[in-house]
This record gives sequence, structure tokens and C-alpha cells, in this order.
Amino acid sequence: MNQETEIETVATELVQKSTILAIANRKEYDYAAGLLLNIKNLQHRISKTFDPIIKKAHETHKESLLQKNSLVKPLQEAEAFIKKTMLGYLSTLQLEVKDDAPKVDGISIRSAYSFEIVDESKLPREYLKPDEIKIRRVVTAMGNNIVIPGVKIFESDTLAVSKGG
Repeated sequence: MNQETEIETVATELVQKSTILAIANRKEYDYAAGLLLNIKNLQHRISKTFDPIIKKAHETHKESLLQKNSLVKPLQEAEAFIKKTMLGYLSTLQLEVKDDAPKVDGISIRSAYSFEIVDESKLPREYLKPDEIKIRRVVTAMGNNIVIPGVKIFESDTLAVSKGG
């Protein structure tokens, strides 16, 4: 049995054992703790097995993107220049209607809209987004010692599991 097949077999067994787990006494609690440590150890083993493969694939991906972009970027710059130059020409014609522009198969003129925020304080509430990352960072650091209007802070217990020995 190769390493990947063995890992898959053990993982399946651990998942199956966890689905039928019930804890009603200390012996079952200790069994669950052992199961949890086995799961954590297997996750570590899986990482040790696959992380080097993933790292190599990631490096290959990054190198491929660099090579691709070295060819595509100059073309994108040329495309942008040509579009700008063509639009400049069309604006000199002072066309009344876009439909009056010279026709070329595969090329059309579209209206595109953009924006610039000139006064954030005047933005309607539906365009504002809470900074959940910042809120989480503050709540994690301060716990129940901080009050943020509009935010409910609650505490829950979690189990921290390190690799078993």
C-alpha cells in the first residue's frame, strides 16, 4: 500500500470513528481526546506529504505566469494605446451619434462609466461596508472589555489541539 492510499484509509477510519462518537463519561472523553490527537497527527502527516508537491506546483505556476505576462503585457499596452488613439481620432470627428463612427468588423464603441468618491461623509449607508477584519482584531484582543455600537460580542470555548506525542 502506497503512502497516499494508507493516509486515505486511516483518514476514512478516523472520520468514521468520529461520526459515531458520544461522550458520557471520562473514559469516552479520553477516547475522544486520543481520536482528536490522531486526527491532528494525520493532518500534519498529510501536510508533510502534500506541501512539497503543492510548493513545487506553486513555483511552476508562478514561473508560468511570469513567462505568460512577459508576452501578454506588451500586447495589452499596445492594445490600450491603439484604443486610445482610435478614440482620439473619433473625437476629432465630433460625431453626433456613435452609430456614425466608421464601422470595422469586431470593433465597437461602448459607453463605460466610472466614479470617484469626492466626499465619503455624504455616502448613503447602503454603500458603506463594516471593516470586519478590524472588528475581529479588536474583539480578539480586547474580548468583553470593548463596546462597539452595533456589534454583539460573545465568548465561546474552543479546544486547542497540538500534534500529539
